[in-house]
Amino acid sequence: MFTVEVYNEAAANLFVRLHKLACIRWNDGTFQSILSSSHIHVLENGSLTITVTQKSDAGYYMCETSNDVGEPLRYSVRLAVHSAPQIQTSTQVVHVRKSEEARFSCSASGDPPLNIVWSREGFPLSLYPENRYLTRESEGRGVKISEVVIKSSQRKDSDVFTCSASNPFGEDKTTVRLVVQEPPDPPQDLKALEITSNSISLSWNPGHPGNNPIISYIISYRPDSGTRHEFNSKQLYIH
Repeated sequence: MFTVEVYNEAAANLFVRLHKLACIRWNDGTFQSILSSSHIHVLENGSLTITVTQKSDAGYYMCETSNDVGEPLRYSVRLAVHSAPQIQTSTQVVHVRKSEEARFSCSASGDPPLNIVWSREGFPLSLYPENRYLTRESEGRGVKISEVVIKSSQRKDSDVFTCSASNPFGEDKTTVRLVVQEPPDPPQDLKALEITSNSISLSWNPGHPGNNPIISYIISYRPDSGTRHEFNSKQLYIH
């Protein structure tokens, strides 16, 4: 008996030649003759080719040969199809408010042992201090799910997180972009650029927007009378 091991890759055509003996007939595991199709090809040289291997192709195949002397010879070939990891989750963008709990996950399939590791800026989350990033794993129906939990999200958590799934046959990756949103920081360096008898021109540097577009600025002033006034920048001409 011969054993042939191949890798199942859904994104590519994988050609498998089971045996190069001059087989006059190929049988599958149920001893039924194999006829050429779009998936399996019996070639004139007696070899068998499977295009884009699938898990269902794994099993035993019987090759019958003949030299016109005596009974036909039979060779058993076992085909093992290995699956490299395949991430089931596409790239994500997760929004959460500051101090709220953030959760995001990725799921992967593939032959065991299947290992899933989360990283940020190239460093595994397990290396970050204070157990800031908690990871949980679950399995079901041939899929492993890994979830990251951040109990109290902060601005510094906004980043791209990478989920890497690996086994002895390959690796696959996807990313999750976490956006922690909060009120914007106050403007800095407020200056009066030009003052006339009835107008004033101001300038300032915007603070951190809190991962949200700044909609408007509130401008307050207090004249000599002591009464405080406010203007929304939506109603003002802003340079």
